[in-house]
Amino acid sequence: VFYAIDLDGYVQALGGEDVFVQPKALAPYIMEDYDPEWEKWDNYQTVKGGMEKAKEYLEKSSYNGETISLYCEPYNSTPAEVIQSMLMQIGIKKVEINALDQANYEEVRNSTSGWDLCIQRMAGDNVAVFAQHLWDTKNTKHGLTYNHIDDPEWQDMLELILTEDGHTSENMGTWMKHAYDNAYCMALHTDVNYIISRDFI
Repeated sequence: VFYAIDLDGYVQALGGEDVFVQPKALAPYIMEDYDPEWEKWDNYQTVKGGMEKAKEYLEKSSYNGETISLYCEPYNSTPAEVIQSMLMQIGIKKVEINALDQANYEEVRNSTSGWDLCIQRMAGDNVAVFAQHLWDTKNTKHGLTYNHIDDPEWQDMLELILTEDGHTSENMGTWMKHAYDNAYCMALHTDVNYIISRDFI
């Protein structure tokens, strides 16, 4: 699925880099502890021509035409439609978009069944806090990450980067690399906001 999402095409479909920036790593580049070295890794987020690889993997998978459910909030309906189109191009013909208000979206997302993919907005003031918001098992009622991952090793990596001594580029990179190696998640875009202010602000 992640190889099927062409981030160049995705960002252009949403209005281009004047509005959205294509991510080169799982965390946003605007954070103070971001490391540009993460952009040099080969993974589904940085590969070019991933469509052929996506088709290859789909052929080897157990997918038999089942409907894939893609959940989002209404403001992410257009990104969901772009992803739906890209998945259809590799042979996943049934992608059902479910755009729900925040309360219903959160109810579905917190359920450990009933959805295959979801688009989630997230934020934080540094990479470690950004990671903690959605992937710290201590933030959920079911003791899994928000997307239902049960990986104590990954949780230990997260807890390490949340400490003062463990908050290093190397440790954050290890946490992020583990996410890529296991295809836990994929960054889609970063919004670009232009603001005009009065001189006394």
